[in-house]
Amino acid sequence: MSTKHWFLLQYKPNSHRLALRNLHRQGFETFLPMQDVTQRHSTKFVQQRRPLFPGYMFVSFALDTAPWRKINSTVGVARLVSFDGQPKALPPDLIAGLMARCDTQAESCRQINLRRAMSSKL
Repeated sequence: MSTKHWFLLQYKPNSHRLALRNLHRQGFETFLPMQDVTQRHSTKFVQQRRPLFPGYMFVSFALDTAPWRKINSTVGVARLVSFDGQPKALPPDLIAGLMARCDTQAESCRQINLRRAMSSKL
């Protein structure tokens, strides 16, 4: 049995819920970090939950055994981010660090200084 790795997926505009639901139906594990954002509408402040990385989520599968090519034809998904026709696995410590900053359902993540986090990985 091969190991699962995390990959980057781009979803269609405003389709993250649809993509999550359809990927889960196909048996893929996903991770979509969310953050609470406060916006001003007219005279009120409204708090909304939005994706931390708009347009992108993470999906886990074993590259050599999972039917990963069907991800690109999943409703709500734009494409699996690939290089030369093959998806590139993300560093495990990057995903582990993101997951550590989120609650158990990845519903809300603490504020992350993305520049500092990414520069330490490079």
